[in-house]
Amino acid sequence: MKIKYFLISAVLALTLFSGCSSEDEGTNSTNGTAENPNKALYEETDFSLSIPTSWEVINKNSFTSNVPANTIVGFRNNIKNEKFTANLNITQTNLTEEISSEDFAKSSMAKTKNSLVDFVEINKDTAKVNSPDGEIEAYLVEMEGKKSVNEPIVHFKQLHIVNGDKAYTITAAYLKEEDESVINMLDEMVNSFTLK
Repeated sequence: MKIKYFLISAVLALTLFSGCSSEDEGTNSTNGTAENPNKALYEETDFSLSIPTSWEVINKNSFTSNVPANTIVGFRNNIKNEKFTANLNITQTNLTEEISSEDFAKSSMAKTKNSLVDFVEINKDTAKVNSPDGEIEAYLVEMEGKKSVNEPIVHFKQLHIVNGDKAYTITAAYLKEEDESVINMLDEMVNSFTLK
């Protein structure tokens, strides 16, 4: 079943993304805007979002082999941390059956719970995402956990969106003790996600 494969891949992306290659080839971003020179608009065929201009953009052709195939793009903080570098990644899958954003999120959470050590669900709530047809339902989940007992606790915020036969998961990941300005940047990135 394609949905199970996607969910397993999404769980791997949660914990493995900070190890991606640091190459920045062929980004789809527009540097700085008149409103804020520290922000850029990153665009793909189906979506766009606002990103900090100082963050590293990691495209699909630069991924290492441990990044799931359904990951479209990643963004990594330019200030590296030896334990875990804050990042955001976007995965997309084609669905073979109709499912709501909430059900998609719940299925993903069930798999994530089994793959992380000391998993804790913090919050879950409905959200809205802009699309050409108006706002559509999305589902936002916050959780914490570790890849292994020796790893630090990582905080995750995931936005799950089902739009027709495509599902998107936008995952922000950072250390519990991350600087508040970095957390705010990640929140802005997640909240700026727009379907085209």
